Amino acid sequence: LGFISEIKTVTKLQERRGLAVVGDSIKFDPEVLNEQGDYWILANGAEINIAISIENQGNVTEKDVNIIVTYKSEDNVADEKSYTITSIDPSNQEIVTFSGFTAYPGRKCEIEITAGPVPGEVLMTNNSLIIKFMMEN
Repeated sequence: LGFISEIKTVTKLQERRGLAVVGDSIKFDPEVLNEQGDYWILANGAEINIAISIENQGNVTEKDVNIIVTYKSEDNVADEKSYTITSIDPSNQEIVTFSGFTAYPGRKCEIEITAGPVPGEVLMTNNSLIIKFMMEN
């Protein structure tokens, strides 16, 4: 009986909180044809759509997680879109899609995807990802 009462008093695991943008999960539409130096080369199209996985690397279910995408072209045209993940369980990934970015064929562009941070998050180096790209003319 003493053993059972000891088990009942074990404290909860320490809360760990953290999100990550899963870089190798990113998908572009139009597709990536190849890379030239630091730039990904996209096929030509009227607009750009992006899908990316966001992972809860903590041990707590996170709620109302903000994901922001900032899109810039070399001539400083900028657009920003956001999405809120209602709930994401520990170790789970959620694919978030952003659609309707204006295409600027032949211009150097970059996109930055940022997840969170969530309250109490310690490691934030994997919360954002920047990708440089150009769309074919």
